[in-house]
Amino acid sequence: MYLYEISESQESSISHTILKSIAKKGIILARAEKIYDEDCKNGLIWSKGIRDPNYPDEDTLEGHLQKYTNHTFCTEVPTLGPIKERIKSQRLIIIKILEEYTKKFIPCIR
Repeated sequence: MYLYEISESQESSISHTILKSIAKKGIILARAEKIYDEDCKNGLIWSKGIRDPNYPDEDTLEGHLQKYTNHTFCTEVPTLGPIKERIKSQRLIIIKILEEYTKKFIPCIR
């Protein structure tokens, strides 16, 4: 699996922590260095998104969401894998995103 993260800076990225955590639970991360012509490092494709003048997808769902937030995620799992494994991967990563985002950006919610 791999994860797209769009944020204002790589310093605000929380994806490496998330991906390391789910890899420890047996989820296999993408090893490719390029996915859809995007740089991928240890399962992470990071971008400034529409705030980057080279980002062409303002009319996509992700582009629309970025008009209202400065931090978005899109998870990708292999479509050919067993559905139970795909659901497990998605569930683990979504829970970890919420945990890490809360710790880093909204600590008073705990």
